[in-house]
Amino acid sequence: MWITGLLSALCFSFMSVTVAHFGKDFSASEFLLGRSLVGMILLAPFLFKRNASLTLSPLLIIRGIVGTAAIMIFLYMIQKIGAGTAATLHYTSPIFVTLLGIFFMREKLTIQRLVALTLVILGVCLPSFHNIDSISFHLILLGCCGAFLSGISFFLLKLMTPQISEIAIYWFFCLIQFLLQVPLSFYSDSSALQIRYTHLLHTNVIPCLAVGGFACLAQVLMNNSFKHLNATTASLLNLLSIPFTVLIERLAFNKGYSSLQYLMIALIFAGVLILRLKLPTRSLFNQRPGHRS
Repeated sequence: MWITGLLSALCFSFMSVTVAHFGKDFSASEFLLGRSLVGMILLAPFLFKRNASLTLSPLLIIRGIVGTAAIMIFLYMIQKIGAGTAATLHYTSPIFVTLLGIFFMREKLTIQRLVALTLVILGVCLPSFHNIDSISFHLILLGCCGAFLSGISFFLLKLMTPQISEIAIYWFFCLIQFLLQVPLSFYSDSSALQIRYTHLLHTNVIPCLAVGGFACLAQVLMNNSFKHLNATTASLLNLLSIPFTVLIERLAFNKGYSSLQYLMIALIFAGVLILRLKLPTRSLFNQRPGHRS
């Protein structure tokens, strides 16, 4: 289901553009809180209409915790080293998704997938290469840990999609994310949560609602793509949100970009297009019978 992966990336792009251009009055944590609430409210009717099981399985809990930790590290890295370089480190997660898929799900690493993965990761990293030297080692290590946690989150998603509906997966993710945020807010500042809710009530919340809506649709579509595609392909499709965001900002807001960023777009699209080519699926490793492609 490539179409769901592409639509998911597009929705993530609209979410990013909304945050960048219409969300100046909100902090990252407020967007995260609003995203959780909107996701739970929007998906609740569909969840109960399908009579989905509301059993909170261990995998759902682990993914909720791991995914929330990855997002929090990403937001912290944005504050410390800037959005561009933080995204570069965070979006290396398909490397870890691929490795986890090889060792735990026996997915094939074909030459085609390796070339596609290399091109996409090179495209993601290219615009920020010149900034790496100025970043301390412990921050780079923390960013890589965030990418690893994000990779685990994607891997757990792949494990769950055959048994649990994509709607239930995201609804429980929002629930766990919300439950984790409340004590963290009180831990950092006992009045933080009250101030945050007061701020939300006295501010134009349309951008926050839009971010929650786009994130909800994007996540459900992404969950569906992980159900039907191998983990590497689904995670690489998710990275199309980067060039989509650049193109939307260029068309809608006439925002200029450097030649390196346009080269980034070309490399990411080239990597994804390579995945669509019908080539011999020769694996780089000898695998036991019963492997998954």
